Amino acid sequence: MQIFELITDMGGRPMVVVAPDLDEAERIHRIWAETHGLDQFVLGGLYPSSEDHLIASPLLAELASRSSAGVGYWDTEAGRWILAAPAVAPLGTMHPPIDDIFCFHFDDDGGDRAMVFATCYEHATTLYCAWHLDRWGEVPRVFTARKASPLDLSGEYASLADDLAAGISGVAQRDDEKVWRIMPPDWEPAAQP
Repeated sequence: MQIFELITDMGGRPMVVVAPDLDEAERIHRIWAETHGLDQFVLGGLYPSSEDHLIASPLLAELASRSSAGVGYWDTEAGRWILAAPAVAPLGTMHPPIDDIFCFHFDDDGGDRAMVFATCYEHATTLYCAWHLDRWGEVPRVFTARKASPLDLSGEYASLADDLAAGISGVAQRDDEKVWRIMPPDWEPAAQP
């Protein structure tokens, strides 16, 4: 099975369809839209998730590994995707919630950059300064911060979207497997033998 995504709302968040091919994905979406009276809200075409996106998003990869097709719904309580036939009542939300944690991009006067995930600007600044202190031994003298869209978390950064949906705050860093994750500011990679 493959994961197909379709922008269906003005917030730009994708709907997830699981299908063996594009034709079946379009059929599933058509049934879903007709059943729920939402076909007028489609803002773009279905597009398949890349292999890199699935590697970086293990929760979506797990959904694709199932042997049946359908519509993906986010089960907030379980923190995972569930699959349903397109004509049944929704079993969750269309996508994970991301409203509690925000993404901020930081740049300092020395050219250092970081992505920080926090509940507000003050929280982000605290995490950034702690990360900078841990990394460089000093708090940055001058820096800028801007709020960024979580929709930018694609490609190699798609794994950050999973962490964001799970409500994790911290600084984007590569983990021991070289996958981008949201980590505590003082996180250190495991020692290599």
